[in-house]
Amino acid sequence: MPVHRELERRFHDYLDIALGKQSVKDVPKAEKARIAKHGWDSVKDSGEKFNRKMNSPVMRQFRSEEIRAIAEEARFLPDDKVLSLGSGTALLEGFIARELVPTGKVIGIDTSDEMTKAAKSLRQKLVGSGSKNLFLVRGNFEKLPFKRHTMDKVLILQFAVNGFARLSPMLNQAREAIKNAPSARLILSAIFTEKQLKRREEFFVQLINHGFIPEKQITLGRFDNNEFGVVITASPATILDMPR
Repeated sequence: MPVHRELERRFHDYLDIALGKQSVKDVPKAEKARIAKHGWDSVKDSGEKFNRKMNSPVMRQFRSEEIRAIAEEARFLPDDKVLSLGSGTALLEGFIARELVPTGKVIGIDTSDEMTKAAKSLRQKLVGSGSKNLFLVRGNFEKLPFKRHTMDKVLILQFAVNGFARLSPMLNQAREAIKNAPSARLILSAIFTEKQLKRREEFFVQLINHGFIPEKQITLGRFDNNEFGVVITASPATILDMPR
């Protein structure tokens, strides 16, 4: 079986543990259409309700494509220490902890009490199935409670990018947290409008200004009529990388 197919299979098996099995017939057409169109706005709902929406066939497929792109670009090592900003209900973080960094650690930070509560409920399920390396913090993105340059990978996910008006403080903290090492990576996964995609150079300039070197952009495809899933990879710049 190709590596990416095996990863997707493991991800769907993981979702069965985390959320319960789901089939197309379990989701009414109206709800399926609404989730496909407004799913990313539903972060305002309670964590458990949000998880149910994430368990629709539409969202399962989208998230499996997303996790495949993240895994390929982050190049996780088994003992990596991973920080996720805006971890929400920690679905992706739980999978990364369980399957991609089994001897490492994943730390998720979110500003929402509801999301953190739902994430901790998910963590209990993972602990019950033998995975104990996911840690969750209710905190502020702008001031992280970690020592400098201790994280192998930093993730900034959908809601952090789309729902947080000032990305600059997050990038500052990401740069402070990430190691200055060849294997270190910043991964941003977001929903971009078509207009934002056309102006992505401005976003790349933000990364450069905050000490990161953009490496690659993967467009997952059209999520809605005017929205695309995008995964961007960057590495921490060193003094040698700076223009003279």
